[in-house]
Amino acid sequence: MGLIRPEHLKKGDEVSVVSLSSGILGEKSSSHQKRLLESRLREMGLGIHYTKNSLKGLDYIRQHPEKRAEDLIEAFSRKETKIIWSAIGGNDTYRIIPFLENSSFKTLVKNNPKIFMGFSDTTIDHLFLYKLGLVTYYGPALLPDVADPGNEIVPYTKQWLSELFCSTRSKTIDSSKNWYRNRGDFGEDQLGIPLVEEAETHNYEFFNGDGIIQGRLLGGCLESLAESLNRKDSFFPNLDEWKEKVLFIETSEERPSVGTFERMVSDLDNFGIFGVVNAVIVGKPQDEVGYSKYKKVLLRVTSKYSLPLVYNMNFGHASPRIILPYGQNIVLDFKKRKSNFDGEMFARRHNSGIAK
Repeated sequence: MGLIRPEHLKKGDEVSVVSLSSGILGEKSSSHQKRLLESRLREMGLGIHYTKNSLKGLDYIRQHPEKRAEDLIEAFSRKETKIIWSAIGGNDTYRIIPFLENSSFKTLVKNNPKIFMGFSDTTIDHLFLYKLGLVTYYGPALLPDVADPGNEIVPYTKQWLSELFCSTRSKTIDSSKNWYRNRGDFGEDQLGIPLVEEAETHNYEFFNGDGIIQGRLLGGCLESLAESLNRKDSFFPNLDEWKEKVLFIETSEERPSVGTFERMVSDLDNFGIFGVVNAVIVGKPQDEVGYSKYKKVLLRVTSKYSLPLVYNMNFGHASPRIILPYGQNIVLDFKKRKSNFDGEMFARRHNSGIAK
């Protein structure tokens, strides 16, 4: 499947902010985070544009999926916008898709490729845009990452955000030396209070593999994947599209019970995904809740296929977060216990400086 890669960023480029799931960014309770967001994007050298409905609050966003879809159309239509960035996840972004399943939106995306980034429920948007042929980026969202109430974006995540301004040939994916407990409360009283930091004791764990395994990335939040599969969404990749891919999965802030986790993994297994992918990479569970039990379930399921697995990677709902480009080739070296992207994450831009 040929995918279009958007160009990397340069200083002065514009961010279009979208609220495709939750409208929390538009609530008064988030005003302090909105100020942080604007300040930190400016520090990154980026301008900011709020799409028409992105600040209309929880109730409006929940009640009007068609307006959320209009915001995505607006963002892809703006010449100035180079990155469309999800404010936060949620639980019903699938409701916007019927308003986008048309030839005019497909043409718009093809003719105006832009970086699209977010995680969690944004998985649905990623899968839909992947179906339209666009490389998108499973990575930090604006509210939980750029606008965290602490004094700065956590360093490891900030390092990965700098990749948005680059077009390097290969990128090593090293384990962070620490991880952060979920803040839980993002209220104004949290301003200046750093996230609770923990030392990383597991690093990336490699299982079932020998030598080098590689494939193109496809996946997302496990809950979103299972729900999309069970809804029989038209944009959920068919089994042929999963062949020889590297599946990436991670669990949400709901911290599913082991039984629920096993049911979702079984849904993917029954569909046939584990029988056709080259490997599976798994994000660290938030606060390491269910860490060992989830791992046992996955090892049991994947062992039926002698399927290589890398566990505890820095993506998804646990902070800090890397950026995973859909369709990007990832190389997993099980002998050296290393991983890297093979090839450029973004298309090159001419006469553009790289933001430091």
